[in-house]
Amino acid sequence: MATNVLRRIILLTVLYLCIIFGIFAIQFTNSNAFTLSIGTLLISGSQQAGENGLKTPLLPVHFTMNGVDFFLDDQRPLLAYGASGTAVPLSVISFRQEDNSFIINFSEDTSVTFSVEKRNEADVLALSARMPAKYQKIAFPFRLMRNTSFKEDESPVKVTSGKKQYVFLGTDVLPQTSSNQNLQIFRSSPVVYYQTYIPAMGVSIEEIAGLIDASEEKYNSSLSRFADNALVSFRESVAAGHISEPIAAAYLAEMGKGGEYLAGLRAIPEAFLRSSDRTWLTNPFLGGLERTWAGYITRSRDTRAKIASDLRLNNGAVFQTPELIPYLINASASGMITDLLNFTPSFNTELLTARQAAGVLEAMMDMAYYLPGRENVFVPLTEKCEKKLQDSLVLVQNKLFISDNTQEADTIETFNIADILIRYGSEYPGKEDWRHIGYYLVNSLLDYSGDRAALPMQFILSSGTGQSSGPRDMITQHEQMLPPSELYSHIITGSTWYPHAVNLSKTAGAGIWAWTIAQSVTAEKPEANILSLQVRFPLEHSHYMVISGVKPFYRIQIGGIDFRTDPRFETYNSSGYRYNERTETLYLKLRHRTEITDVVLYMGNPPAPAPEPAPPAVPEQAAPEEVITVIEPANVPAPLPGSR
Repeated sequence: MATNVLRRIILLTVLYLCIIFGIFAIQFTNSNAFTLSIGTLLISGSQQAGENGLKTPLLPVHFTMNGVDFFLDDQRPLLAYGASGTAVPLSVISFRQEDNSFIINFSEDTSVTFSVEKRNEADVLALSARMPAKYQKIAFPFRLMRNTSFKEDESPVKVTSGKKQYVFLGTDVLPQTSSNQNLQIFRSSPVVYYQTYIPAMGVSIEEIAGLIDASEEKYNSSLSRFADNALVSFRESVAAGHISEPIAAAYLAEMGKGGEYLAGLRAIPEAFLRSSDRTWLTNPFLGGLERTWAGYITRSRDTRAKIASDLRLNNGAVFQTPELIPYLINASASGMITDLLNFTPSFNTELLTARQAAGVLEAMMDMAYYLPGRENVFVPLTEKCEKKLQDSLVLVQNKLFISDNTQEADTIETFNIADILIRYGSEYPGKEDWRHIGYYLVNSLLDYSGDRAALPMQFILSSGTGQSSGPRDMITQHEQMLPPSELYSHIITGSTWYPHAVNLSKTAGAGIWAWTIAQSVTAEKPEANILSLQVRFPLEHSHYMVISGVKPFYRIQIGGIDFRTDPRFETYNSSGYRYNERTETLYLKLRHRTEITDVVLYMGNPPAPAPEPAPPAVPEQAAPEEVITVIEPANVPAPLPGSR
């Protein structure tokens, strides 16, 4: 009997083994499990072969690297989010391996690519997403593996696995005790990095240029939010009568940009208009051209003296002069331009500050535009300038700053550098990452501006990824705050409504430029002695403009009508002008009967009048005729402003 029992046990065991083997055999006839290694990334999953020979991916699939498991299964699919915030689960369509990357294709024309590379001591995993316009972001599930944890007391949040730390860049990851983690990847910033955290490794331009904080979309949103909040502050100041030149200029610029130009002008009190404290900053809005422009001439004289001193001393501070090349062209300082071009090649670039390095890039761009026929001595310095700027970047708490010593970041200087980098990355192919660095710098600072649109004068950085080593995680704001009126012109740099200089030298001649709030000013010389300006501004609105570098002229037409000078030209409800021959300055008031008003100057001296014909000869014997004196009428003057 015992023998029968033993025989039955053996038979049943063999039967069960055959059944189990059969199940596995059937399964693996139609399914192929796979395990791949791409660098330090381990990928495991399976695919099912169909009757047509095509393989269909099966879940789950896992992507494991340095303590983190990115995965998909039936309970945790990839989620896509539209503008309403509703989550839509997407199904897996196919897998594909390409060199050092692995691609998952999902439904709804969406895909995620895992790519791995080694950068010195750092393991870098990049997750790149592609999604249709109807989705704002996707969420990829992940979880921490055994003996791995979040380090919550530092920012950005770090993952500790064994003795090493890792960090996510490009998205905010919130530590959770549950396994329900999702890595969010936004369509506006479609690349997220998971990489080794090395405090002394510096800032990678390529990596941070792809982050959401470096996106143009967030940049535009940040500017719009700042402008809206600043306008609230300006309105309050004007209503309370607390007006300064910067407040008035920024307020009127923002009102004009919003289509409320006349309402803004009416809100400025008469006492401010008559104030002796007014300067050239607000004269394009409020007039007082001749009185206020004297202050600009004095300041410009001081600026030229400072530039000359810097060149004489081989001081790189000369590159801190905003728009250095067009400024020297406007000032007709051709000798200084020559000195600058002679000085630059021998300048010790190791002494450059971050602001000066940005100034060299600006000079290079302006040299190519305004003086294309001369050797651009700034081009050979671009690589060293880029290195200086990159070495000066500091990433702290997912905010980007720029600092020469990685300890303090000057707010105004940061905005000025960012503006140059945005232009540099926009104008030069292959330099697009620098444009996003500029966006990131602006976005980082404006995240602190709050409802009052104010910022500290400096940020004190006691932490971050940059030149110096060691974990650092604190940002302290300087106690002295900058109001929105002082920040406005450094942040809202593209608005023509804010008073600005327009260089006209390329078409009108060296030294001719305009100080204006016009939407555009163009110039041409149809003949050698004729200068024609086309000025665009909203219809039926008035504004004031200074044209510097204008040689003497004998005739001026505004809107096709001849005008003569009048010291009271600003008080009339029409266009008018005054001219200072000694300073070669033309002061204009333009009342736009058409959107584009033409101003035509006839230079030099008036043409000589045609000689009068000789009187007929009188015969000797003829009796003398009675002489009749005819009094010619005086020349009819051009209409006075306001007489039209």
